[in-house]
Amino acid sequence: MGGIWTVSSRQQVLSGYFYVVWLVLFFIMPMKTFLNLFFVKRLLVLLMVLLMVLLTVLLTAPRLATAQTAASSAPAIACEMSVRVDDSLRFKPDVIEIPSQCSAFKVVLRHFGRLPRVASPRNWVLVKSVDADGVARTGVQAGAENDFVVPGDDRVLASSEVIGRDEKVEINLPVQALVPGDTYTFLSTIPGFSPALRGSLVVLP
Repeated sequence: MGGIWTVSSRQQVLSGYFYVVWLVLFFIMPMKTFLNLFFVKRLLVLLMVLLMVLLTVLLTAPRLATAQTAASSAPAIACEMSVRVDDSLRFKPDVIEIPSQCSAFKVVLRHFGRLPRVASPRNWVLVKSVDADGVARTGVQAGAENDFVVPGDDRVLASSEVIGRDEKVEINLPVQALVPGDTYTFLSTIPGFSPALRGSLVVLP
């Protein structure tokens, strides 16, 4: 009858239950354990990789810091010089040494005097030492309108305009045209100042 379970039906149902339990115990649970172990292994591998990266960073960082410190502590090469003039007949400093690493060099002439420009004018002219006196003499002929430098004078390697109190001027030097080790002279070619207002320049070999 449809509403009555027979012994055979009950045995089939119990057999089905046992089969499901067996499936869970002997197949699904081991598979779940296997999957868990699989993810655990992957997690362990990932942790090991992260640990190796961390160790690499920790070992490399001091070397990088040391290299950066050494680079930052290395003295910077100065390819510029500030030269001071005032009402005295002297360049300060009166000796300029250009480092051999400089492919370009700039001199900044600053006037700190108190007298007016008409009484204390200054300029800066670079020449070979053997040409200093000749360039000073022709500077008188060139006159103030040419900043006491003859236009187109091949003996003049670099020159500035005339400045006065509280003024400055920048002079870019032709470093490539200067011979390392040779001594050059810079002077003021303004009449009356050139014999005393001089200095020396050299490109270090």
